[in-house]
Amino acid sequence: MHNERKLVIHIGNHKTATTSIQKTLFANRTHLRKQGFELFSQNMDGSLRRMGNIHPWIKEHGNRRVIHADLPEALGALTGNIILSSELFSWVFNEHEIHKFQRGVAEYFGEICIVSFLRRQDQHVISHYQQASKKGKIHAAGFYAQGNTALPPFRDHYYAYLDYNRRVGYWANAFGESSMVIRLFDTSELKNGDAVDDFFAAVGLEILHRPKNKNESRGFEVTKINHLMNHQQVKQFIKKHLIKYLDNSGKSLPSRNEAETFYNYFRQSNKLLNQRFTISEREYLFSDDFSMYPETPADLWTEDSANQAILHLLAGIKELPLASEEDIALLKGCASALVFEDPEISRHLAELVERLQAN
Repeated sequence: MHNERKLVIHIGNHKTATTSIQKTLFANRTHLRKQGFELFSQNMDGSLRRMGNIHPWIKEHGNRRVIHADLPEALGALTGNIILSSELFSWVFNEHEIHKFQRGVAEYFGEICIVSFLRRQDQHVISHYQQASKKGKIHAAGFYAQGNTALPPFRDHYYAYLDYNRRVGYWANAFGESSMVIRLFDTSELKNGDAVDDFFAAVGLEILHRPKNKNESRGFEVTKINHLMNHQQVKQFIKKHLIKYLDNSGKSLPSRNEAETFYNYFRQSNKLLNQRFTISEREYLFSDDFSMYPETPADLWTEDSANQAILHLLAGIKELPLASEEDIALLKGCASALVFEDPEISRHLAELVERLQAN
């Protein structure tokens, strides 16, 4: 019976160990089945997504995200209880879109649980903006204002994503407050101080296999240069090469006052969210401790740090390959394709490939 089935939807947020949760879900697929749950982790053509998420089902539409209309039916086609995860759900800012999704899945599931992890806004943005520096084409890179400081300059459109009371409230309005499981991404609040353990405990499931996860945070110089290369749309293979020559130590952090000023844009909203859902004993939901930040900004160039970065870049440019591996493979393929049609051009291309490989 449809009304006896349960659906668990993990909607993020970004930078709250979502990748670790998804990897753990995928690694425990068999164990999940023994507990009565099937992990939905597939592409739209039905092929398996080994990352454990459903990102392709949440599409970009202009400057916003929409949930694919076929997702409820695809979930309903599976048997038993279903669990799925994608932090891209947190880019869906349209309440009508969420209500439409709710009506779709309600046809197949009698019980629906929406799980969301929230991180204090200043800490969230510092981590999210750093991630945007790594991959210039991800949505976050375009969402935040361009710059290369630890905190991007505040813009009004940040409210759409960082006003948790409004955005998480959309899901509660659609699915009902009793369907919401809201957790704080704070080691003092998480089970064993770990988001993966906390997630599985929150949805009543056990972990058998625990994949290793590496910390991907980056240092001061790498982060700032990455932002600048993204702004200039430097090709990925060039970025990948130059990063190897950059220093990856230190942290890019705003001053304590800058972090508090940024957070204050959302403090009242957090209070309203806590009043609605009673998430924390703290009135404003999150801790007011900003002692992890320095008194003065630690995200600005000095004469010494700028000179060091320039020297590292010049060392990388000196050894920069003339072409990427993909370019060389393409030229090699063209040389092979032209062997009979135009042997002379084929020979010239083959010679060019040899020179590029030698360099």
